[in-house]
Amino acid sequence: MRLQRKKEEPEIPTCSMADIAFLLIVLFMITSTFAVSKGILFNLPKEAPATLARAEEAIYIHILEDGAILVDQKPMMIREIQEYVRNKVEINRTKPVIIHCEPNALYANMVDVFDELKQLEFDMYPENRDDDPTNDKHINIAIPSRKEIEAWSELLGGVSE
Repeated sequence: MRLQRKKEEPEIPTCSMADIAFLLIVLFMITSTFAVSKGILFNLPKEAPATLARAEEAIYIHILEDGAILVDQKPMMIREIQEYVRNKVEINRTKPVIIHCEPNALYANMVDVFDELKQLEFDMYPENRDDDPTNDKHINIAIPSRKEIEAWSELLGGVSE
């Protein structure tokens, strides 16, 4: 009696196929480039030693939670900001404008103030149409971080917000 052999079909081993697929995914992720959208352009200062500006040297815009705007501790409407800042910046072009927005204030209020300042910059320097942040003909706008605000409040003698 002859035993009949079972003929096995040839097959491709696929036990490591998941590993190969994972490695290919990682390779493509590392070598691909991602599209980065431009956000708001800020005029960053040139490399210089970090110094704190004195309060009277800067234009301080404080946006309160209820939407009220204080410019150098004076209440102002948003349409009055351009003329006030224009007068100050024309005297001293290096004068920074600090926009301090309360944590619970609407983000839209800060953007409205920022848009007013950028429109003023465009009106004052119409040749800045290329939005080159390295150009010196920009208004120096700064939005302080939470740590900077806390440092200022300590420096001014514990004035709390």
